[in-house]
Amino acid sequence: MKKNKKVDVKHVAKSEVMTIVTKALADAGYEVTDGQAYGMTNGTIVVGGANCDVQLKPIAPKAGHTRYERLPEDEEE
Repeated sequence: MKKNKKVDVKHVAKSEVMTIVTKALADAGYEVTDGQAYGMTNGTIVVGGANCDVQLKPIAPKAGHTRYERLPEDEEE
């Protein structure tokens, strides 16, 4: 019997979001580089700004969760 490979939904979601972010930044004229070229984790990008670089790294909810929980309105801030 052949096992089906389980899809990592968080990895897929992060990849999709970073593809959109990378395109939007490049379209806006920023230099966007894969962070792995700098020894960063897979999915991280480095955005070359006018005065400095900025690192963007997608973070998904912790293990066992797929959504972030908002604070109750009385606990915000």
